[in-house]
Amino acid sequence: MTNRVSTKRALVLSLLSMLLCVSMLIGSTYAWFTDTATTAVNKIQAGTLDVALEMSTDNGATWTKAEGKTLNFMTADNHEEILWEPGCTYALPLLRVVNKGNLSLKYEIVITGIDGDAELNKAIEWTIPAEKTGNLAAGATSDAIAISGHMKETAGNEYQGKSIDGIAITVYATQYTGESDSNGNTYDENAPIVYPEGVTAESFGSNVAVDGEGNYYATFKTAMESVADKGALYFKADATVDFPTHLNVTKNVTIYANGTNFSGKDISIGTYAAPANAETTVNIYNAKNLVVWGQPVGDRADVWNVNFYDCVNEGYNFLMYRGGETAVAKLNLTMTNCRATGYTDSTVHATADGSITIKNCLFIGNIAPINIAHKQSGTMTVTVEDSTFSACGTVDTENQRNEYCAPARFVNNSATGTLKVTLKNNTFVGTIGTNGDILLGDYRVGKESNPFTATIVTDQAVMVKSSVAPAYSYNGGTVDVKKADVKASQEAVADAIKQPGEKTIDLAAGTYTFYGVEGAQTTGTTLTIQGSGKDSTTFTAGDLTVTDANGEGSSDYSYENSEVIFRNMTINVGTGNYKGFVRAKSLYFENCKIVGRGSYWGVGDVVFKNCVFAENENDYNLWTYAGTNFTFDGCEFYSSVGKFINAYKEQRVDSKLTFTKCKFIYTGNGTASKPAVCLKSYTGIAWDVTFTDCTSNAKTDNGTGSNLYSIESGMNADTKVVINGVTVWENGAKK
Repeated sequence: MTNRVSTKRALVLSLLSMLLCVSMLIGSTYAWFTDTATTAVNKIQAGTLDVALEMSTDNGATWTKAEGKTLNFMTADNHEEILWEPGCTYALPLLRVVNKGNLSLKYEIVITGIDGDAELNKAIEWTIPAEKTGNLAAGATSDAIAISGHMKETAGNEYQGKSIDGIAITVYATQYTGESDSNGNTYDENAPIVYPEGVTAESFGSNVAVDGEGNYYATFKTAMESVADKGALYFKADATVDFPTHLNVTKNVTIYANGTNFSGKDISIGTYAAPANAETTVNIYNAKNLVVWGQPVGDRADVWNVNFYDCVNEGYNFLMYRGGETAVAKLNLTMTNCRATGYTDSTVHATADGSITIKNCLFIGNIAPINIAHKQSGTMTVTVEDSTFSACGTVDTENQRNEYCAPARFVNNSATGTLKVTLKNNTFVGTIGTNGDILLGDYRVGKESNPFTATIVTDQAVMVKSSVAPAYSYNGGTVDVKKADVKASQEAVADAIKQPGEKTIDLAAGTYTFYGVEGAQTTGTTLTIQGSGKDSTTFTAGDLTVTDANGEGSSDYSYENSEVIFRNMTINVGTGNYKGFVRAKSLYFENCKIVGRGSYWGVGDVVFKNCVFAENENDYNLWTYAGTNFTFDGCEFYSSVGKFINAYKEQRVDSKLTFTKCKFIYTGNGTASKPAVCLKSYTGIAWDVTFTDCTSNAKTDNGTGSNLYSIESGMNADTKVVINGVTVWENGAKK
């Protein structure tokens, strides 16, 4: 485990294309930025491809550069405040695409993903007009493009309080016909139209396909059922076809799609309708939104060869072929010069033996472009080269996809199988989430990984994250490898803490501690420790076997004068006195479950955000014995005896307690024994306490008349309590 390194990535502009990645923030502003990438264009000529994005806030009267600018939503009265409510519509400034190069280009604008609450996005309809696509000659400018967001009138209360941090929009351009050479002006077309001899676009009539013998077919289904083995199907150029999903492949076939849109439906391999124990080949040329789906069948030794050439899938995956560990079928996949945009799961996903080769492909805004999870007992070989991954990954926690989503992810789930991976000369830009550009191993909760071999060859900086310490080699760039596997948790933790400077440690499922681990102590630094979830990762403080300690010998001194952040885990501080984190400069806990009754919380500020305090039999959830200012934001406290927080100190340090949107929940029978917060003092310190939007069913105190707090007799008169902005205790008396 090494320090996290943040590296700005510069992607060299090629003669193929320029990619403009646009990140937009919902609320009052959208932020735009640019990157470059390489698209799949077959034929290349020397020239300059240069595309720009401009904006106008005065209805097209004047235009300025949009890249690197922040765009505000526009209101009819120029009011600055943007309030999203059912039925409202907000528009951005007008946009236009400008061809500043000397080659003709074809452009397209695509919404490629969101950063934030995916649920909220279901209530907002984003409108991009027909001008989102077009062709521009050298020096030409597109028509004005108006993008707006409309919140559905049917949006209910379930969307209140949710937010979206960003929406990714990608504007990409490729060469288009327009320039002439000695042979004409068609050398830079994306893919040629392929028809059998004697077939023209007009000869199709109302049919969608024709075979090599001149037989025409009205539907894709009848064409697939009728085409001869080793035959070919030729589709009418740029047609749109629909067909039943899971259309079975039963024989060898080559599909010349000629730009036909298959609407995201799939053809099915590896089904009982397919030839058993046979080798079947499917070749697909120049298709749009055609998916291949399948799974190994029983113990059949099928071999499937699937080849994509010059294909484009927008919002759909390319291939899914998955099955169990006992399967024996094989998959051999190639993808060449293909493009995938905006898919919200695994674009290429396979678990079988065989081989996968992905070359010169472009992935934009896909959550998990390549996700290979080898399960069978044989060998899977994967090669990815000369491909570009832009704005891929996710921070979406739905179905825990943030645990495994990355531009390129590989895991060997087979204890007896072999996985060999080679990544060569690929480009990663704008990667989303915390899993890096290349993820090696299975980061899902409760899942383990087996060793495999990965070779990375590149002269660019990449972020590699590994949970399995595979046999990998790396050529050039900067590597950040994180080893936080359950099998070697303490070794990994100790290794990480020895590194100088600020550190971020990502932990897989398991139980971890710094206490008693040789070398696992830190002094005077900033440390972030991130778990895999409250129910999977546990971090312990001190010696949990000691329950009646008198003194500090069983507490954790591993954080001397350090600022420590814990996220997404259970924190176990044990039971008994003098337990917890000693001498930490500050402590921050977010999305954590607190188990036990800690008393020591460092010497400075302590923050709990969206934390749950578990029931602690016959004791408080927490003592504020050590630590100065405590902040509780969105926390829940549970107690079966009705004892929550003991605000008690012996040192003369005035302290603050701030509670915002907290819930104190008595789960026992009868009457709770205490109010939520018991304010006490051994040395006469003054407490400054604030409650905002908090609820409690704890015991109502006779002296204060509140179930939120009590004041010990003889408390310092400077103690002050404020509830929802109203001072309720001051100058030693109830107000």
